[in-house]
Amino acid sequence: MILLDTNQLRRVLPGNPTLTLLSAAARRCGHTLAITDIVLREVVRQHRAQLEQARKALEDARRELDKLVRPVSRIVPTAWDGIAGRKSVGLEMEFFEGDLRAAFEVLSTDPRDAMDAFEREADHRPPCKANGQGGRDATIYLTALRAARQSDNLAPAPNQQTRELGAATSGRQLPVIFVSEDKGFSDPQDRAHFAPDLRNEIGDAQLILRRDVVSALAEIGYPTEWVDATGIIDRDDFVGMLRDAVTRETLGMLSPAPRDAFPSFVRVGRPRLKGAVRKARQCRGQGLILTTLTGTWSSNFFTRNAPAGLDPSTMRSDFRLRIAADVTALVVQDACGAVVEADFSPVVVTITD
Repeated sequence: MILLDTNQLRRVLPGNPTLTLLSAAARRCGHTLAITDIVLREVVRQHRAQLEQARKALEDARRELDKLVRPVSRIVPTAWDGIAGRKSVGLEMEFFEGDLRAAFEVLSTDPRDAMDAFEREADHRPPCKANGQGGRDATIYLTALRAARQSDNLAPAPNQQTRELGAATSGRQLPVIFVSEDKGFSDPQDRAHFAPDLRNEIGDAQLILRRDVVSALAEIGYPTEWVDATGIIDRDDFVGMLRDAVTRETLGMLSPAPRDAFPSFVRVGRPRLKGAVRKARQCRGQGLILTTLTGTWSSNFFTRNAPAGLDPSTMRSDFRLRIAADVTALVVQDACGAVVEADFSPVVVTITD
């Protein structure tokens, strides 16, 4: 079983080409793709919030356009306006959740694990944080551990396909591969393994941790390699997607209502790599190239309004903030190398002015 945490599920949502590759590789090796009910609820909530935000932006844009054109040229209301729009959001969310349930096995949280998670949060025990947060993470971890202890999945009999992917021989119990980049689960000295306290608790249970989808593919025997990512990070399509991600994160960091606080927002300059990309692991299959990489980029954030509490440099009548962004990315390319999509998570922005 390959069990995805929320931070990884966002990268393989239904309709995402990465899910096609992961599903095919897992199926050939006898693994199922799974999420917990808590992860499902969290991703559904996030998706609803994004959909509502996009719907509101559409309404606002239509309203502004209608002010500027003749009555005969105004946009006809659509299914995404007003009350009808709210109903459309509800309908889309039903389809979205249905697609998730069709693509992933949903593991229910055992009531005993839920109570244990609350106790860990109160006691500040791993994987909960020292500030008392982390009950959700504890619930997901305990559900994964229970699945590993109860797992009766056996590796399939070897055939040409499974041998090519490095599948184990018949009769060996398959592990539960928990895929998460949340630092609360991992060893600070080795992020590829569980923290020592969790390792002791796991014992002989077949539960292992991998940080991303590409690492999970490598775990089940899918061919992966370490590569020079220069050819990716220099591409204009990748840089454009990175700039958009850094812009969103910077605006969100400076204000809870960025569009209102920065109505005259200008731009974020082209991000420039600082040093070298720290990691770049790649795999190929199903006509796709998947690469995970981490690095730090610097840039300039320009706005015509001075952000409250900050004293940015002034340049050409604009306010400029120098920023640095620590980024982890999953980049999906087609067979020709064009970037189909790129997910940047996490993006940690620091103002260096």
